[in-house]
Amino acid sequence: MSPTPKRPSRRKPREQRLDDLEALARTVAHYLNNVFAAILGCADLLAMRLAGNAAALEDAQEIQRAAERGAALTRQLHTFITQAPTPSARSARRRVRGAPPTGT
Repeated sequence: MSPTPKRPSRRKPREQRLDDLEALARTVAHYLNNVFAAILGCADLLAMRLAGNAAALEDAQEIQRAAERGAALTRQLHTFITQAPTPSARSARRRVRGAPPTGT
C-alpha cells in the first residue's frame, strides 16, 4: 500500500499570521481613533449648546468621559502594537540564538 500524498498545508506560517494580526490591530486602532475623535467633537459641541441645562450637560459630559476612556484604550493598543517586535527582529533573534559563538 503506497502512502497517501500529503496535501499542501493551507495554513500560513506563524510569522505571517502574527504579521496579519498586527496589521489588523493597526487598522482597528486607526479606525477606532477616528470614531472617538468624532464622538468627542460632537460631545464638545453638544456640551456648549447645553450649558443652561444641567441634566443634559451632565449627559454630554458622560459621553465625553466614555469617549476619552475609549480613546485611551485605543492609544494603549497602538502603543502595544508599535512596541511589539517586528518580524525581521523576531527572525534576527532566532538567527542569533542559533549562530555559533564568535571569537571576540
